[in-house]
Amino acid sequence: MLPLILLALAQVPASAPVHQPDDARLAAARAHLDSLPLRPALRERLDPLLNPRFAEFQHAVFRGELLFSIRTDPPRSTQRVVVLKTHIDPAREKAILDLSRLHAPRTVQWISPSHDGRMVAICLLGPDGQSLTIHETDTGIARGLPIIGPLGHGLAWNLDSDGFHYVRQAPNQPPAIFFHPLGGHPNDDEPQPGAVFPAGASVSIDSAPTGDVLASTSDFPLTAWFLRPGGQWVQSAAPDNQISRITFGRGEALFFITRRGAPLGRVAFSAIESPIFRNAEFLTRPADAELLDLLRTQDHVLVLERRNHADGLRLLDLHAQDLGYVGLPQGSLISALVPIGDEGVLIRHESLLTPRRWSLLTPSTPVPERSPLWGLRVDAPANAEIVSLRAADLPVTVLRTSDTPPGPCVLVLGHDGSPRFDPARTALLERRIAVALAPRVASADAIDAISRQLVADGIAAPDRIALLDLGGSARPAIDALRKRLVAAAVVAALGDGPAPATPDGPLLLTDPADPAGRALASERILLAAPRNPIDDHADRFAFLLNAIAPR
Repeated sequence: MLPLILLALAQVPASAPVHQPDDARLAAARAHLDSLPLRPALRERLDPLLNPRFAEFQHAVFRGELLFSIRTDPPRSTQRVVVLKTHIDPAREKAILDLSRLHAPRTVQWISPSHDGRMVAICLLGPDGQSLTIHETDTGIARGLPIIGPLGHGLAWNLDSDGFHYVRQAPNQPPAIFFHPLGGHPNDDEPQPGAVFPAGASVSIDSAPTGDVLASTSDFPLTAWFLRPGGQWVQSAAPDNQISRITFGRGEALFFITRRGAPLGRVAFSAIESPIFRNAEFLTRPADAELLDLLRTQDHVLVLERRNHADGLRLLDLHAQDLGYVGLPQGSLISALVPIGDEGVLIRHESLLTPRRWSLLTPSTPVPERSPLWGLRVDAPANAEIVSLRAADLPVTVLRTSDTPPGPCVLVLGHDGSPRFDPARTALLERRIAVALAPRVASADAIDAISRQLVADGIAAPDRIALLDLGGSARPAIDALRKRLVAAAVVAALGDGPAPATPDGPLLLTDPADPAGRALASERILLAAPRNPIDDHADRFAFLLNAIAPR
């Protein structure tokens, strides 16, 4: 059987022409996919994983003894903004805004509750751009604000929750900070002088319960400005300070992560009375792991670290005494830290093997405990493991089951290294098929080196390696197929290829500008290029598994 090649959709410049699919070719491609013997069983197994049946909570914020969050419900990813009296009692959830009841399609970009929890600002994105509404928590009454956007991220509510600072970000113009009093008209809002940001910068803004305001750019190194109630804007951080993170410390201090003189990061803090980095005191020595985030509770400082492809939390007291470390398995990511009360912290985490979920960390639970509210968990096989290796001087991360002999393996090229969960990988592991994640390569020699290493380490059988390329030229994959380095390949590309060669050959979706792809027409490979050729992961893996599954 000829190797199977499938070129799927990839990112292309916005200016690139989009070709309409030819109905005949699309029908031929669809018939070829539907005829695969493995496809019905694979569809039945992957469907519940690729279309989860549980809700997902994002962007959790704790204000005024209430927990606000954006809830997304399957199967159509319907969003709701909800508030909870307690984070462990889903029966007491209350919807503030249900997007399924809106006439036009909208998505929630961000939410920003007032400090007393009585109101929440919701920024929506729709076909006509951004819109901002203020919702009362108790009554659900909403007031729309015709603010000229685009807007920055978040609002900075004042001390009395009767007004807020916000950011307007006109294209190619320096972002400007405005103040809006509730009840006033946005056309009357005045820009606040003092805070100066680079043109085109993306700016986030927030405030502490004390009414102090912090506005900062999103890209490293940060530029940040600070405003005390009734005061003037003061620059807290400049680019030469090499700040990667800046946050409030319960209204008493500003905390910084700086890479100045510390390539992996160092924690510093300054008093609110002098919120400038040059006046800051260092809380830690230069780190031996990458510092990503930090959070100040009543009596502790939690520092988010990343080492060896895994995240973890280091707990410090206010005198920088190390009180312990909570580590996650290799290939795990902590994407959010949310303070709850004085000492509780909600942690949003995911991994290469498990979906996103929330855990509660408190002084009484030194190991994160899963809360029943934050979604059901789809577990990986109990014996699943993550292995790191190097081949062709490239880092390769392998997901496999520890008791499986060398066998089928899917080599994924173009992976960015971030430990994001993909439910299809869990389905492969359950079938005792390993998954190897590697960066993009430019030659078949690199594919050969990685394949040989996978075989040498007892992960893959020589004739059971399939290639899934997430982007780049098809030539390395085609060369690897012709040299019999891999048994099958799926390569990302876009185009309007030539007419089908023969209806009984393997499928190639190719870019017409790729001469190597056109040359394969003479090798009895079916050519087709619909605009959106692969509607789900099941089609991709059906091709791969049909070629490499145990026989």
